[in-house]
Amino acid sequence: MKMKGGSLGLLALLIAMGIVLLLVAKNWQVIANTVGPGGHAHGEAEAAEAVRSGDLPNLEQTQAATDAHADAVGAALEEIE
Repeated sequence: MKMKGGSLGLLALLIAMGIVLLLVAKNWQVIANTVGPGGHAHGEAEAAEAVRSGDLPNLEQTQAATDAHADAVGAALEEIE
């Protein structure tokens, strides 16, 4: 008995497998970039550059902004209650 296989089904299977493998490869590349050595995906390089260039925010300005935000949150909570 001769089997009649459809070449269209085999072609669809190969295309689907290719798409899955492409998606897996892209996902693997993203994971490898975040876990890999160097820390470039986590922002350490940008922080080191900011330290070297002296573009860090002033501590007094940061404290003032934090205090203003805390006051705004406190006022919003008082309005709710």
